[in-house]
Amino acid sequence: ERLVEQAAARGAYLQKRLQELRSHEIVGDVRGLGLIAGIELVRDRTSKEQFDASRGAARRVWLAALEEGVIVRPLPGDVLAMSPPFVISEQQIDRMVMVLDGAIGSVEKELRTPGT
Repeated sequence: ERLVEQAAARGAYLQKRLQELRSHEIVGDVRGLGLIAGIELVRDRTSKEQFDASRGAARRVWLAALEEGVIVRPLPGDVLAMSPPFVISEQQIDRMVMVLDGAIGSVEKELRTPGT
């Protein structure tokens, strides 16, 4: 079934699509290899200053994405980790990135609003 080749192609596609999330000011970095990826959320992209841990930026994005059926893992340091299955389709990757885009956008707005 050529799973290794398919996984390599899907991994390259995932890495390319995830780079689009850099359009959000709170996305400090997007990195990964193949189908393993991480998105770092930061208070200030230039200085890489992190959010106060009590703000729970990655946790908020995780919960918002989960409500839409997309599973990622929040890690310490406000990093979102993902490792979808080898058999993920490009359409599923597109949906995953779309949901993450919306979740990050919502959380970004919340975190920029005083008192939240």
